[in-house]
Order: sequence, then C-alpha cells, then structure tokens
Amino acid sequence: MVECIADCAASGFTLVRVNEVTMTMGVTSATDSTGGAWGSGNLGQIGLYGGIYGGGIQTTETGLANHKTAWPRIWPSGADTVNLSRSNTGPGEITGTTDFSVYVVQWGSEWNIQRANVTGSAGGNGMNLTSHYNTATISSVARADTWVIAYGQVDDATLGAGWDGHSFTSVTGSTRTPMRRWLRSAPRSGPNATSRCTSTPTPTCSTSTCSDRTVSRQASSTSTCRAP
Repeated sequence: MVECIADCAASGFTLVRVNEVTMTMGVTSATDSTGGAWGSGNLGQIGLYGGIYGGGIQTTETGLANHKTAWPRIWPSGADTVNLSRSNTGPGEITGTTDFSVYVVQWGSEWNIQRANVTGSAGGNGMNLTSHYNTATISSVARADTWVIAYGQVDDATLGAGWDGHSFTSVTGSTRTPMRRWLRSAPRSGPNATSRCTSTPTPTCSTSTCSDRTVSRQASSTSTCRAP
C-alpha cells in the first residue's frame, strides 16, 4: 500500500482513478476512458500501474501455457484514455475472460515521465551481452533519481520466454550522445519471442521516499519502461 501524505501536487502523487478493463477470449486490444480526464497536457505526469504488477487481475483462463492472456501492454494516451494490448501471435492462446485493474496515477510537478517502445526479438541465456537486448532511446536522466517500470506483450507463451521471463533496465550508451540513455529489454532464453515494450520513465522527487526508494528531487526525467 502506497499513500501520499503531504505535498501531493508537487513532490507526491494523486490517484486520479481506477479502471477495470475486461478483455475476453481472443481480444487483443481494449481502451477505457471512464472516470474523468487527466488533461491532454499532463501525459508527462501520468503513470499507469495495472495487471499482475499493478492493480491486479481476475481471469477464467485455465490453460497453463497461455501466459500471454494475463500480460498486456498498458499505456495512456490523449486526455483520458487507458490502452491495453495483448499478442495473439505465435504459440499459446488468449482464452477466458480477464479483468485488469489499472491505477491511473498523476505524479506531482517535480516528477517527469518519459515513454519509449522497445520492440524486437533479441534474447539469450544469461542476458549478459548487449546483443541479448532490444533497445530504445530516451532523453538524458539523472540515474540515481530514475527508475524503470515496464508493461508489455510477447508472442511466446512459455514462462521463460514470455513476459515474466524478461529483464528491463536503463543504460548509458557509449557510442551515442553523451548522457543519452537506453531502455533495454530481453527474455531470459533464446531470441524466439518478439517483444513489444512501452517504456515510461518515472518521476523524480525530492528527499521523499518514492516507490520503495528515496531519491532526490530534480525535475529531470523518470523512466517507465514497458516491454514486450
């Protein structure tokens, strides 16, 4: 449970709304704009936290190998729209009916969010080589004040190569513009899954505790990555 108890408009956050998005058998995309607008100029402060690593899910899916049923890519658009997408390509199926709970959070003015889509089919055992990662570029950030979160879809249905078998991180590009950072994603095993990741930098706060970690405020960017 995370609660903002002071200065929520600047160094904290506000829960704008909670959306319950239902996706039935074979459905690969859904949107929801109910509950009020956050404003078209506020996307740099809006973070979505949904599904298994967010607001949670409820599903009637019974197929043990149909992992992609429960792993959607989640991102905001416009003034009020929550978007979800799943992959129905490759092994495994999307069956049953699944309800995804998505928290819509507006971070304070001292936070900044960047988003990037990371796509590709790179991968490898150990995830310890640059060739194992798919990448996307974001603007320069203060690394000590930045964290990455990712939501996405994968074509592969297995546990190891599916969404839960991916790793996400930010790195400094040695051959790119100084201080330019990449968002990377990679599956634990083999380049057999196509990943679609949407990265969203996270906020930057002051000396408050934000998301399990104390960071120093610096209106630079924050990274929220959404992968596969």
